[in-house]
Amino acid sequence: MDTFGSGTGSVSIQRLGSIDDQITRATNACHVKGHVEILLELTLAEIVDVAVTAADPTDRACVTEAVWATPLALMKPADHDTATVVLVP
Repeated sequence: MDTFGSGTGSVSIQRLGSIDDQITRATNACHVKGHVEILLELTLAEIVDVAVTAADPTDRACVTEAVWATPLALMKPADHDTATVVLVP
Protein backbone atom coordinates (compact mmCIF):
# COMPACT_ATOMS: atom_id res chain seq x y z
CA MET A 1 0.00 0.00 0.00
CA ASP A 2 1.34 3.43 -0.94
CA THR A 3 1.17 6.20 1.63
CA PHE A 4 1.67 9.91 1.42
CA GLY A 5 3.09 10.26 4.90
CA SER A 6 2.13 12.40 7.80
CA GLY A 7 3.77 14.73 10.20
CA THR A 8 3.37 17.64 12.51
CA GLY A 9 4.75 21.12 12.56
CA SER A 10 3.85 24.72 12.98
CA VAL A 11 3.52 27.61 10.63
CA SER A 12 4.63 31.03 11.79
CA ILE A 13 2.70 33.90 10.30
CA GLN A 14 4.73 37.07 10.44
CA ARG A 15 2.70 40.20 10.93
CA LEU A 16 3.69 42.55 8.19
CA GLY A 17 2.29 45.62 9.90
CA SER A 18 0.06 48.45 8.81
CA ILE A 19 0.02 49.95 5.33
CA ASP A 20 2.27 52.73 6.71
CA ASP A 21 4.75 50.15 8.01
CA GLN A 22 4.80 48.15 4.79
CA ILE A 23 5.20 51.19 2.52
CA THR A 24 7.85 52.72 4.78
CA ARG A 25 9.89 49.50 4.70
CA ALA A 26 9.46 49.24 0.93
CA THR A 27 10.76 52.77 0.40
CA ASN A 28 13.66 52.70 2.91
CA ALA A 29 16.19 52.15 0.10
CA CYS A 30 15.16 55.49 -1.45
CA HIS A 31 16.76 57.44 1.43
CA VAL A 32 14.39 60.36 0.86
CA LYS A 33 15.93 63.79 1.23
CA GLY A 34 12.76 65.65 2.13
CA HIS A 35 9.08 65.36 3.06
CA VAL A 36 7.27 62.86 0.79
CA GLU A 37 3.53 62.25 0.76
CA ILE A 38 2.10 59.13 -0.86
CA LEU A 39 -1.59 58.81 -1.68
CA LEU A 40 -2.65 55.23 -2.38
CA GLU A 41 -5.85 53.91 -3.88
CA LEU A 42 -6.51 50.26 -3.06
CA THR A 43 -8.94 47.57 -4.10
CA LEU A 44 -8.74 44.70 -1.67
CA ALA A 45 -4.97 44.26 -1.18
CA GLU A 46 -4.02 45.59 -4.61
CA ILE A 47 -2.57 49.04 -5.21
CA VAL A 48 -4.45 50.56 -8.16
CA ASP A 49 -3.20 54.14 -8.07
CA VAL A 50 -0.22 55.95 -6.57
CA ALA A 51 0.32 59.70 -6.33
CA VAL A 52 3.63 60.83 -4.82
CA THR A 53 4.27 64.44 -3.83
CA ALA A 54 7.92 65.34 -3.22
CA ALA A 55 10.03 68.40 -3.92
CA ASP A 56 12.94 66.27 -5.12
CA PRO A 57 12.26 64.48 -8.44
CA THR A 58 14.66 61.67 -7.47
CA ASP A 59 12.68 61.02 -4.28
CA ARG A 60 9.43 61.09 -6.25
CA ALA A 61 10.68 58.62 -8.88
CA CYS A 62 12.25 56.19 -6.41
CA VAL A 63 9.27 56.17 -4.06
CA THR A 64 6.79 55.74 -6.92
CA GLU A 65 8.69 52.70 -8.25
CA ALA A 66 9.09 51.20 -4.78
CA VAL A 67 5.39 51.57 -3.96
CA TRP A 68 4.24 50.00 -7.25
CA ALA A 69 6.56 47.05 -6.57
CA THR A 70 5.13 46.46 -3.07
CA PRO A 71 2.72 43.56 -2.59
CA LEU A 72 0.58 44.53 0.40
CA ALA A 73 -0.49 42.01 3.03
CA LEU A 74 -3.62 43.27 4.77
CA MET A 75 -5.54 41.46 7.49
CA LYS A 76 -8.98 42.79 6.48
CA PRO A 77 -8.76 44.53 3.11
CA ALA A 78 -11.66 46.72 2.03
CA ASP A 79 -13.24 46.47 -1.41
CA HIS A 80 -12.05 50.03 -2.06
CA ASP A 81 -9.92 52.22 0.15
CA THR A 82 -7.44 55.08 0.15
CA ALA A 83 -4.46 55.65 2.39
CA THR A 84 -1.90 58.39 2.86
CA VAL A 85 1.65 57.64 3.96
CA VAL A 86 4.12 60.37 4.87
CA LEU A 87 7.88 59.81 4.73
CA VAL A 88 10.43 62.09 6.34
CA PRO A 89 14.23 61.88 6.18
